[in-house]
Amino acid sequence: MDDSEAIAEASAKIDRLLQKKLSKKYPLPKGQRYLINQIAKYYIAYQVGIKDINMVRQMKKTVIAFDNLLKSMENYRKNTPKMKQTVQKMKRLWKIVKKFYLNIESGGLPLIVYQTTQKLEKEAHMYNKELFQSLKK
Repeated sequence: MDDSEAIAEASAKIDRLLQKKLSKKYPLPKGQRYLINQIAKYYIAYQVGIKDINMVRQMKKTVIAFDNLLKSMENYRKNTPKMKQTVQKMKRLWKIVKKFYLNIESGGLPLIVYQTTQKLEKEAHMYNKELFQSLKK
């Protein structure tokens, strides 16, 4: 878990540097799938018994980061109709799992969380695909 976290932090650092360099050309912050995977990793680890308070803090911090990212995706002025539709699907899915993630100590329905998280990741992929298509035009 510690190695995984170190790799994730290094990856996030690289991602931030690239975003800074590319922000003039691609103003929308990327990283939805990374955040979704991080959140899922924290949730699973906690549910299988790794009940570290720092991990709970990181989880809540990552949930807030994803919340903010989802808002920026929604407010991105160059969204195509398909991108807007995808964001709405992501918001509905996020509404379902967010409460489980924020109440990680209470546990929950892991199958629902897993399935919804998979769908959320798929929609994030679709959004990015459409974003890159729109930038090519």
